[in-house]
Amino acid sequence: MERVVISSAAVAGIARHLCSIYPREGCGVLLAKPGRVLISEAVPVTNIAEPGVRDRYQLEPFEQAAVERKAAERNLVIAGFFHSHPDTPPKPSQIDLDAARGLYEFAKQKYLYVIQTTFARGVGQLACWEFNGDNFIELAWEPVPGEVERRDP
Repeated sequence: MERVVISSAAVAGIARHLCSIYPREGCGVLLAKPGRVLISEAVPVTNIAEPGVRDRYQLEPFEQAAVERKAAERNLVIAGFFHSHPDTPPKPSQIDLDAARGLYEFAKQKYLYVIQTTFARGVGQLACWEFNGDNFIELAWEPVPGEVERRDP
């Protein structure tokens, strides 16, 4: 995969959700049509990581399962995940690497990881990464108009 295309509505939804969670990490799921490069939706999911810890996220499993089930009903798949890095660059941390490695070993599937820097006054850079089984590879991305931001899981 060389370039990721993300709907502008999904980009805006990611920023809105992550700003609302600051100073904690926010997180969610990226949805796409099977086989398509376009990320059409970004669905926020509750971060159940220990409160007070700013540099961790863990998707609430029942919410994630509900998102996946409802996405399948609409012929969408989980293409990846998004989360924030409060006050730090949008580069995968060692914690992100360990989590991606564990998911890859379990699912044997490549996922996209969108990371966005958040600040007290808004968002900063957004970066898109793919985990190839060993390391993260940064991918170019571009926003495109259209597609829905999200639907209730």
